[in-house]
Amino acid sequence: YAKKTTEDEVEKDFKTTQWEVYLSSLGYKMERTSETLETLKVGQITVVGLRRREASTFYPHLNYGLGIEVFGNVTSRTSFPFMGGALTGRLSLDFPALQKYIPTSTYIEVAQSLYNQNQALIFKYGLEFPFAKNGIINMGVLYTSENTITWGELEGYTTQSSFGGATYEIMLGYRL
Repeated sequence: YAKKTTEDEVEKDFKTTQWEVYLSSLGYKMERTSETLETLKVGQITVVGLRRREASTFYPHLNYGLGIEVFGNVTSRTSFPFMGGALTGRLSLDFPALQKYIPTSTYIEVAQSLYNQNQALIFKYGLEFPFAKNGIINMGVLYTSENTITWGELEGYTTQSSFGGATYEIMLGYRL
């Protein structure tokens, strides 16, 4: 048995699949306290990701995607050597009534993340807006199960911080 694929089928499949490259900021805060020194703080986590996005064949306004993310602290690497990765799954739904004005969609996302010898599930929800020709902006909220992170020794500071809970996400992306 051999399936014959027409050029129209190949073209249609090509048009329903897109790749997204994105940079995101998560509003997580981490602290290392000291009895004698100033408290060290981090106010955000930076994310770089790649996602394959595909249009649904059974409902025209539904899209789904699978992605991979790398995230970490880029501001205080010596005090907070925080790095991790995640595998993500996303469903997004367009708002047909708004397509004429601003093609807005809403999304939900679930991710399995690994970071600093911990693992956690991440749940995201938000809105997606277009900008420029292929650009996207996501604004959402997310929740990560809370964990305790153990840091290396730093004279006078605690060696553990908590990470997780609810926070915001702002993402800028580009569809290829």
